[in-house]
Amino acid sequence: MRFRVGYRILLLMLAIIVCGSNVRGQGREDFVHKALADSTFDWRSAETSGVRIYYQEGSFADRHRMMLLNNIKTSVADVLETLEVAAYDKTLNVFYLESRDEMERIVGRPYSGVSSWTAN
Repeated sequence: MRFRVGYRILLLMLAIIVCGSNVRGQGREDFVHKALADSTFDWRSAETSGVRIYYQEGSFADRHRMMLLNNIKTSVADVLETLEVAAYDKTLNVFYLESRDEMERIVGRPYSGVSSWTAN
């Protein structure tokens, strides 16, 4: 199970750092601000070594936040090594949502995931 989670996070980090996304013409940097401004979410956050995760109290991500942070930290290191980049000096923002309905409120579509390199 750990490999699968790490592999998925690795792919997510590659998408964030390399590709980016622009959903339906919406400014990519707007996703972070829109999510944080949405008062229907009661965001909690945790941070380590250039990664900040956002989650809701009582969610899966809340119960497993340290594991998720460690997996992301490892995945970022793997991506940087693969890209032959010594370091990434910005904080990555990762939001964990519980449903596609929540995703649709933030990005306008019920995606299972989306990345935005301009918003880290």
